[in-house]
Amino acid sequence: MSMVGLVVVASIFACGVASMASATRLIFSLARDSMLPFSSRLRRIHPASRAPRIATTAVWALSCAVVLLIRRLEIITSISAVAGYLGYCGIVTAALMSARKSGNRGAGFSLGRLQRPVQWVALAWTLIVVAALTVPANRVEGFSDTHLPAKSALAALLLGLAVYLVLIRSRILRGQAGPPLEKSAA
Repeated sequence: MSMVGLVVVASIFACGVASMASATRLIFSLARDSMLPFSSRLRRIHPASRAPRIATTAVWALSCAVVLLIRRLEIITSISAVAGYLGYCGIVTAALMSARKSGNRGAGFSLGRLQRPVQWVALAWTLIVVAALTVPANRVEGFSDTHLPAKSALAALLLGLAVYLVLIRSRILRGQAGPPLEKSAA
C-alpha cells in the first residue's frame, strides 16, 4: 500500500471514529433526558470503564444495520450529509422559539442586539445548505429516480417526526422526558 493509500485509510478511520463518538454522545445525551425509546438502558454508564457501553453498541449496531440493509450508498450519503445541517437548523429554531416564548435571551454568552439577526442568518444559511444538498436532480446509473437526496432526506425526517409524535411528545408533555427543569429559588 502506498503512502497516499495509508493516509486515505487513516483519514477514513478517523472520520468513522469521530462520527461514532458524536453519535454515541448524542444518543447518550438524549437518553439521559428520556428522549429516546429504551432511554433507561441507553443512559447507563458501565461502572468499570465509565463509558456508555450500551449507547456505543447501539450506534455500532444501527450503523452496521443501515450499511448492510440499505444497499444504496447514495441514500446513506444523502441522509448523512443533510442530517447534520437539519440538526443545526433544529437547534437554531429552538433557540429562536425559546427566546420569543420566554422573553429572555438566556444566560451566558450573548451577542446583544445582534443575537436575533445572527440567529435568523444562521437559520437561513442552514436552510440554503439543505436546499443545495437536496434539490438538484441526481440521476443514478440504472436507477431512474430524480431528486434522490431530497426524497431520502424527507423520508428520514418523516420517520423522525413519527417517532417524536408517537413515542416522545406525550412523555415531554407529562414531564417524563426532556431536560431537567431548573428549580427556582424560593
